[in-house]
Amino acid sequence: MCLEGPKLPVSRFCTFAQVVHKGAKLCFLSISTDAYSLDFQTCFALQATDQPTSLPAIIVPLLEHYSEVFAERTSLPLPRPGFDHKIQSKDEIQPFNLHPYRFYLVHKNIIDNIVLGNVGSMYCAA
Repeated sequence: MCLEGPKLPVSRFCTFAQVVHKGAKLCFLSISTDAYSLDFQTCFALQATDQPTSLPAIIVPLLEHYSEVFAERTSLPLPRPGFDHKIQSKDEIQPFNLHPYRFYLVHKNIIDNIVLGNVGSMYCAA
Protein backbone atom coordinates (compact mmCIF):
# COMPACT_ATOMS: atom_id res chain seq x y z
CA MET A 1 0.00 0.00 0.00
CA CYS A 2 1.33 3.41 -0.91
CA LEU A 3 -0.09 6.61 0.52
CA GLU A 4 0.62 9.84 -1.25
CA GLY A 5 0.06 13.43 -0.21
CA PRO A 6 1.27 15.78 2.47
CA LYS A 7 2.13 14.30 5.84
CA LEU A 8 0.27 15.56 8.85
CA PRO A 9 2.55 16.77 11.64
CA VAL A 10 0.89 14.53 14.25
CA SER A 11 0.74 11.33 12.17
CA ARG A 12 3.51 8.95 11.28
CA PHE A 13 4.03 5.34 10.32
CA CYS A 14 5.19 3.02 13.08
CA THR A 15 4.70 -0.52 14.24
CA PHE A 16 2.45 -1.54 17.09
CA ALA A 17 5.54 -2.80 18.94
CA GLN A 18 7.11 0.67 18.68
CA VAL A 19 3.99 2.27 20.11
CA VAL A 20 3.96 -0.13 23.05
CA HIS A 21 7.70 0.29 23.60
CA LYS A 22 7.32 4.07 23.82
CA GLY A 23 4.84 3.60 26.65
CA ALA A 24 1.51 4.48 25.10
CA LYS A 25 -1.16 4.53 27.77
CA LEU A 26 -4.04 3.63 25.47
CA CYS A 27 -4.04 2.05 22.03
CA PHE A 28 -6.97 1.04 19.91
CA LEU A 29 -7.11 -0.59 16.55
CA SER A 30 -9.66 0.38 13.94
CA ILE A 31 -10.40 -1.95 11.05
CA SER A 32 -13.07 -0.43 8.88
CA THR A 33 -14.19 -0.31 5.28
CA ASP A 34 -16.14 2.94 5.28
CA ALA A 35 -15.25 5.88 3.04
CA TYR A 36 -13.69 7.89 5.85
CA SER A 37 -11.04 5.34 6.79
CA LEU A 38 -9.69 4.91 3.24
CA ASP A 39 -9.95 1.11 3.65
CA PHE A 40 -6.86 0.56 5.75
CA GLN A 41 -6.20 -0.37 9.35
CA THR A 42 -5.30 2.39 11.78
CA CYS A 43 -3.72 2.17 15.19
CA PHE A 44 -4.16 5.19 17.41
CA ALA A 45 -1.89 5.72 20.42
CA LEU A 46 -3.01 8.21 23.01
CA GLN A 47 -0.62 9.63 25.58
CA ALA A 48 -1.73 10.71 29.04
CA THR A 49 -1.10 14.29 30.11
CA ASP A 50 -1.13 15.95 33.51
CA GLN A 51 -2.95 18.97 32.16
CA PRO A 52 -6.60 19.21 33.24
CA THR A 53 -9.10 18.87 30.44
CA SER A 54 -12.67 20.05 30.31
CA LEU A 55 -15.59 18.14 28.85
CA PRO A 56 -17.69 19.64 26.07
CA ALA A 57 -20.84 21.30 27.43
CA ILE A 58 -23.11 18.92 25.51
CA ILE A 59 -21.59 15.87 27.25
CA VAL A 60 -21.92 17.04 30.88
CA PRO A 61 -25.75 16.68 31.13
CA LEU A 62 -25.55 13.16 29.68
CA LEU A 63 -22.91 12.14 32.21
CA GLU A 64 -24.99 13.55 35.05
CA HIS A 65 -28.22 11.93 33.83
CA TYR A 66 -26.59 8.50 33.41
CA SER A 67 -24.21 8.79 36.37
CA GLU A 68 -25.01 5.24 37.56
CA VAL A 69 -23.81 3.87 34.21
CA PHE A 70 -20.50 5.75 34.34
CA ALA A 71 -19.91 5.28 38.08
CA GLU A 72 -16.89 3.26 39.16
CA ARG A 73 -17.84 -0.28 40.18
CA THR A 74 -17.57 -1.16 43.86
CA SER A 75 -18.70 -4.79 43.62
CA LEU A 76 -19.14 -7.63 41.19
CA PRO A 77 -22.24 -7.64 39.00
CA LEU A 78 -25.22 -9.69 40.12
CA PRO A 79 -25.39 -13.28 38.84
CA ARG A 80 -27.35 -13.83 35.64
CA PRO A 81 -29.03 -17.24 35.54
CA GLY A 82 -28.83 -18.74 32.11
CA PHE A 83 -25.67 -16.81 31.22
CA ASP A 84 -23.33 -17.43 34.14
CA HIS A 85 -22.31 -20.97 34.96
CA LYS A 86 -20.13 -22.70 37.48
CA ILE A 87 -17.50 -25.22 36.47
CA GLN A 88 -18.06 -28.32 38.56
CA SER A 89 -14.96 -30.22 39.63
CA LYS A 90 -14.83 -33.87 40.63
CA ASP A 91 -13.99 -34.82 44.20
CA GLU A 92 -10.39 -35.81 44.99
CA ILE A 93 -9.08 -34.58 41.64
CA GLN A 94 -5.92 -32.50 41.81
CA PRO A 95 -5.58 -29.63 39.34
CA PHE A 96 -2.98 -30.31 36.69
CA ASN A 97 0.20 -28.25 36.68
CA LEU A 98 0.05 -26.56 33.28
CA HIS A 99 0.13 -22.85 32.69
CA PRO A 100 -2.61 -21.68 30.35
CA TYR A 101 -1.75 -20.20 26.96
CA ARG A 102 1.86 -21.32 26.99
CA PHE A 103 3.61 -22.34 23.79
CA TYR A 104 6.92 -23.91 22.99
CA LEU A 105 9.54 -21.35 22.00
CA VAL A 106 9.30 -22.35 18.33
CA HIS A 107 5.52 -21.88 18.32
CA LYS A 108 5.86 -18.58 20.19
CA ASN A 109 8.33 -17.24 17.61
CA ILE A 110 6.04 -18.27 14.74
CA ILE A 111 3.06 -16.57 16.38
CA ASP A 112 5.13 -13.44 17.09
CA ASN A 113 6.25 -13.27 13.45
CA ILE A 114 2.67 -13.62 12.20
CA VAL A 115 1.41 -10.94 14.57
CA LEU A 116 4.25 -8.54 13.79
CA GLY A 117 3.74 -9.14 10.08
CA ASN A 118 0.04 -8.33 10.33
CA VAL A 119 0.38 -5.39 12.69
CA GLY A 120 3.79 -4.15 11.63
CA SER A 121 2.66 -2.06 8.69
CA MET A 122 -0.27 -0.32 10.31
CA TYR A 123 -0.82 3.38 10.16
CA CYS A 124 -0.23 4.87 13.63
CA ALA A 125 -1.35 8.27 14.85
CA ALA A 126 0.59 9.46 17.89
